[in-house]
Amino acid sequence: MPTPAAGLVALALLAAPAGAHALGAEPCGGRVGIDDLVEPWAETSATFAEGEVRVALIDFVEPAGGPFHLALITPPRDELGLRQCLLITREGALGWWSLDFETLEAVYDPATGLTFTIEGATPLPDESAFPPVRVTVTLNQATGQITVTEEPA
Repeated sequence: MPTPAAGLVALALLAAPAGAHALGAEPCGGRVGIDDLVEPWAETSATFAEGEVRVALIDFVEPAGGPFHLALITPPRDELGLRQCLLITREGALGWWSLDFETLEAVYDPATGLTFTIEGATPLPDESAFPPVRVTVTLNQATGQITVTEEPA
């Protein structure tokens, strides 16, 4: 059964500006497996908010031009007490050319929520270059609403 947060994620994705890259979060579902976690796990996974929020680097290997994504495990909890798992991605199956987990930073602001930034690179449509970008993910822990943006770094 979908959580109320799943509906908020869908609304956030629909609100993306026309012509922009389709950035957002989608339920992990069966897409993310333990073998997709980039190793060593201690260096590519981190917890925040007293362990309630986890961010992990994901490598799907394909498509080769954009295999990297983030997995975000967050409140709110469902009726079984489980947190939601969201895949932070761009353009569906296409992720980022690279995401540098060492640059991951988190800042909490009560007015906006928990905001993560990470440096990476994104493929151009013809995969001729990989310009640097800064990806920002903002999480409202109470509602589960996620906002994802990308800007040139």
